[in-house]
Amino acid sequence: MSVFSDLLSEYITMKDVGVYPLSQFCGLDRSSMYKIINGKRTPAGEDVVRKMAQFMQLTPQEKTDFMDAFYIAQMGAEVYYRRKAVGELIETFSRREGRKEHIFSEMEVAKLELNGGGAEQLPFRAQRMCGMRFYSCFPAKL
Repeated sequence: MSVFSDLLSEYITMKDVGVYPLSQFCGLDRSSMYKIINGKRTPAGEDVVRKMAQFMQLTPQEKTDFMDAFYIAQMGAEVYYRRKAVGELIETFSRREGRKEHIFSEMEVAKLELNGGGAEQLPFRAQRMCGMRFYSCFPAKL
């Protein structure tokens, strides 16, 4: 069974939902719904998963977990978490626009150090993302 089918089974039990009414609401036949519940098939698309969440009356957090489990089932855990990390990186950049924080690659840090740019005086923090190391530089507070 997949993460999605495990979570779907848990929600069906927890919310006391009938499989036949759920399958009718989603526009699926009962045998297809049982295959999804048993992990032998994944839903055709997001719209079906959203209908399932709506029918089961999931909370916002439960719906988020449910959609994440669907995406993991669709694309695989490695691809999902890689895409999620890239999305978080992009969000981080957009949130930092107002700050005086600078992101440097390894090559840029080496150039700063070679040119005597005072890189050794700046407090660096290294992060590894997508196989590259990035350094964040926060100006010292006076």
